[in-house]
Amino acid sequence: MDKENSELIWKNYQIIQENERLRRMAQRLNQENQALLSQLKQRLTGPESSSGRPNFGHTSTGNQTKSNPRNE
Repeated sequence: MDKENSELIWKNYQIIQENERLRRMAQRLNQENQALLSQLKQRLTGPESSSGRPNFGHTSTGNQTKSNPRNE
């Protein structure tokens, strides 16, 4: 019985750790999505070209880092 309890405690601990890792990843992805949405809104509401279309030229809008969630 103690062995079964210990195994369940260990599995629970592992699940909690994985949940925390996934929560951090979700927060990072949400921040990245918010930054991308902000950039898109700026481009859509920014200066328009003479054709009346939004300017989608090559502009640098700050720090764009990419993370690999598999490296967590």
